[in-house]
Amino acid sequence: MIEIFHVSDLHFGQIVPDPDYERKAKWLLKQIEDRFSIDMEPNTIRYLLVTGDVTQGGSKAQYQRAKGALSFFKDKVWLTPGNHDWSVVLGNIYRPDCARRFDKFAQELGFKHAFFGKKPWSQTFPEPPASAELLVIGLNSCKRLGFWNLSRGKIGRKNLQWLSVELAKPEYEKLPKIVFLHHDPIDSPISIAMALDDHEEFVKIVEGRALVVAFGHEYGRLPHPAELPPVTKLQIIKQGTSIGSQAKGLVGGKSNTHYLDADNSVKEHSCYKITVDQQKVNLTVEVFAPPLDTAEAETGRA
Repeated sequence: MIEIFHVSDLHFGQIVPDPDYERKAKWLLKQIEDRFSIDMEPNTIRYLLVTGDVTQGGSKAQYQRAKGALSFFKDKVWLTPGNHDWSVVLGNIYRPDCARRFDKFAQELGFKHAFFGKKPWSQTFPEPPASAELLVIGLNSCKRLGFWNLSRGKIGRKNLQWLSVELAKPEYEKLPKIVFLHHDPIDSPISIAMALDDHEEFVKIVEGRALVVAFGHEYGRLPHPAELPPVTKLQIIKQGTSIGSQAKGLVGGKSNTHYLDADNSVKEHSCYKITVDQQKVNLTVEVFAPPLDTAEAETGRA
């Protein structure tokens, strides 16, 4: 059995608007770490998936703090960069040095793929010689635009062509497929900023072929577990900025693909859990006890 815990937008180094954000991110990771450490069923493999914006501005100090908080998950973490990892000034001005730091940071955690050149990542799990139960694909949706990219993203024509071929390979036909990236592939509440430029082309490729598309970036809300329908209901799950979750169909009102937006995982001390057992998939939301606020933590009061 494979269990994947999906979080996003940890933003190590963020102090505005919430100076306590980093402590909350560490708290969330500690709760997931506890899940990894206890109640381990035989033959269970667990991974942490972080869909970008690990840092607030891609600095050496921020990556170092993030690495310390994620060190438990070494060799058990999948990562992709977000616009804040690649850019400065609120994630809007691309810096090659920031982008290269992300790859170094990821490799030190055991994720050996380099995203600097925008090359996609693909792997089956469990790894050979075990029989594969899952195909996982990671994409870099960040833009290499030097000045004021408005936090927008783009996958690129060449990578979209590769993705289409990879999802259609006969050897993967019976495997459930997870595709992850940073930017919202459905839409953006801010039309001139934040959006994925080639989101329409991306959705046409993954729709009905990938079982799960995991991402962050867009201030989405993780629903309560009771609000998240099982895979068999064939719905798209896309969290809006309003309270509650909305089901949004792209093909005849229904879909075989689930879009999981984990942007708000730190604020809501929650994460998605994707469980794969002999190619059968279950999606749930893990909701953890909220951390003590700063004053309570200092005084020890609950």
